[in-house]
Amino acid sequence: MASSLGHFSGLVKNESGEPVPGLLVALLQKSSDQVLPILARSDKHGKLDLKNVQPGNYELLVRSSTYRGPRDTIQILPAQTTVITLILQQLLPFDSTNEENIGIKALLRGTDEKRLIFRGLPGQSSQADLRSANPKSGKTVFEIYSTAGLDSDYLVVPTDSAKGMVSNFAIIESLGSEANYTLAGQLNSGEDSLWRLKALFDYQASDAHSLNFSVGYSRLSFNQPSMSLINNPNLLSQNSEFTRTVGNTQIVTLGIEDNFRLNEAFSLLWGLEVNKIRAGRDHTIINPTAGLSYSPSSRTHVRFLTTSKRHTQTGSIMLPNGELLNLQNSVYLSKVDHNLGIGTSHYYLGSLSHYVADKTEIELAAFTNHYSGPTTPFWATFPGKRKNPEVLHLDDSQANNHGYRITVRQELFDRIKTSFSYVRGMAAGVDPQNTVLLLNSSSLKELVSKDSYRAFSAAIETYLSYSQTHINALIKVIPDGSPISTLDSFSDTYNTGNQGINLFVRQVVPLPVGFLSLLGLDFLSNYKVEALLDVRNLTNQNLSSIPTSLGNILLIRNPRSMRGGIAVRF
Repeated sequence: MASSLGHFSGLVKNESGEPVPGLLVALLQKSSDQVLPILARSDKHGKLDLKNVQPGNYELLVRSSTYRGPRDTIQILPAQTTVITLILQQLLPFDSTNEENIGIKALLRGTDEKRLIFRGLPGQSSQADLRSANPKSGKTVFEIYSTAGLDSDYLVVPTDSAKGMVSNFAIIESLGSEANYTLAGQLNSGEDSLWRLKALFDYQASDAHSLNFSVGYSRLSFNQPSMSLINNPNLLSQNSEFTRTVGNTQIVTLGIEDNFRLNEAFSLLWGLEVNKIRAGRDHTIINPTAGLSYSPSSRTHVRFLTTSKRHTQTGSIMLPNGELLNLQNSVYLSKVDHNLGIGTSHYYLGSLSHYVADKTEIELAAFTNHYSGPTTPFWATFPGKRKNPEVLHLDDSQANNHGYRITVRQELFDRIKTSFSYVRGMAAGVDPQNTVLLLNSSSLKELVSKDSYRAFSAAIETYLSYSQTHINALIKVIPDGSPISTLDSFSDTYNTGNQGINLFVRQVVPLPVGFLSLLGLDFLSNYKVEALLDVRNLTNQNLSSIPTSLGNILLIRNPRSMRGGIAVRF
């Protein structure tokens, strides 16, 4: 008889990812005349656990004085465990130690707000997001921001362009208890127009197996000369400002990713991305992804990974469930002197991480990064041409780098996380101490050579509950030189480069509920609005000055830039 019963296990968190202890949750079976619900209260770690539950569909009800309570349906299957993560929206600032649940009667009243989000427990694949959500409830997020930086007309994807307006959006729709569909897109309306669409289908075959299929389309249109210049070929040919490439580039992307857990210790990942590029002539780039994870104990984790798709914060969008969706593909596009370059990279990683204490983790990692094509640009500002820097690329052999990283991560208190990293690697750079004879700008790359560099970085992340503010601060220092390529680019998710002080802020904007109600727009109070602010290289331009026979030349890898915008989730 016990084998015909199911189990329910969950983890209750707030929007900042912290566990919520002592929260009363009720399961009310919909297909019976049951009057009293099955009750469970989260422990000090926010965990819920119910054994031997009758199979069927249940309403999951939560009512709290400080959290918005969802009302949704979950399914309990015979001889299986239904696992969810419940993320609750905070109504008012609160002290979690003084939180009180409302009684059973309030629980039974429920609410029609669709605020329930299901995710896999830590250690499970993130592809399980929303797999148990209500099929009729959609999730939408929209972001728009502008970037101000060095005045230049070069564009590199997937790294940031120096200026322009960028809009991101994502719409999630559940396709039942085991699958969901996401439509996402990005538009960059800077010097050149770049837009992309991405459709993803996630299928949770079981608790230990998930599949992800994606289809994408991207289009990059170069800035074209005006019609008056086109009608006057003599003027067009004599003005170098307008003798730029006219045309566009199209990319069709197909991808698959398969995650499955063999047992409690081993997990495998494999995937493949195919990019068909049409830019004058057709190109095809095929990039595999493979990973192996081994956890001999709950405190130790070994990982091996090879991939070509770089994940960045600015190239992603945060979904309503808190996950980051990568909008990019594994193709690098770069425009230099109005000519398009196409490249890609292959990243290899081996790491060992161990928790020496409950909230302290040490990671040892070795990495190798192989580039092919124009993937590592840098700016060179020559004397008399400060406002018109030239853009150069490292050769493949120069751009390749390898090294190792030591990282210590620690959680302080409940809302502060810190990390300290030391990176030692071989990378391309120019020694600014040597005075050299430079004949012209095209020979600058000949001065680039590989050398060993050290990098130190410290990061702090905090959440201020009283103001609902997320703050990330990151400091990087390289004491013995100025490498051109980032030492470990795939771990540089914020695109901060090698050296500088960087600040990232997300601030929830309170909406005037009374005023909205007066206008009949009270439904907007269910939306979450955040102001975004990113400042990179706050104190310097990541510069390296080289004395030459032509004068002092400045090398710029990551210019100082500021990004501001707004995000809406509903």
